[in-house]
Amino acid sequence: MKLISVDPGYGRTGFAILSEKDRKPILVHSECFETEKNTPYEERLTFVGRRLEYLIKTYGPNHMAIEKLFFAKNKKTAMHIAEVRGMCIYQAKNLNIDITEYTPNQIKNAVTGNSNANKKDIIRMIPLLITMNGTQKKHDDEYDAIAAGITHLAAARGVHVGEAI
Repeated sequence: MKLISVDPGYGRTGFAILSEKDRKPILVHSECFETEKNTPYEERLTFVGRRLEYLIKTYGPNHMAIEKLFFAKNKKTAMHIAEVRGMCIYQAKNLNIDITEYTPNQIKNAVTGNSNANKKDIIRMIPLLITMNGTQKKHDDEYDAIAAGITHLAAARGVHVGEAI
């Protein structure tokens, strides 16, 4: 299996391409894709969509794991991230990619065994769970995309990753 996993955002979007060898997850590629603050939102959304399309066409995944939206403090930000998620889902389905969504708690549970884990716990666990490609990750968004991918690979092997909240 090869999959693309996404931590959606319009300012920064985490993307990761994962595969498996002998049931061990391998990180093929990951990045934190950033859009410029001064660029109109509609263009930022388009840039994220084009980047996702490029990654799918370049790496040929057959599945996408995407993080579900799970906050409501800033309604404008929540709406924009929901729109990015919708665009990512559309783009994947348009390219015949199956999609699975995971809550932040499911991802935390799959990666650390604790649905209340913090970002540092996730970042500390990722290199223990996956063969990294040697580059230093730059942002939480990139780690979150990798964690979503690890979650999907575990779930695909029948590991219970916790219930959606």
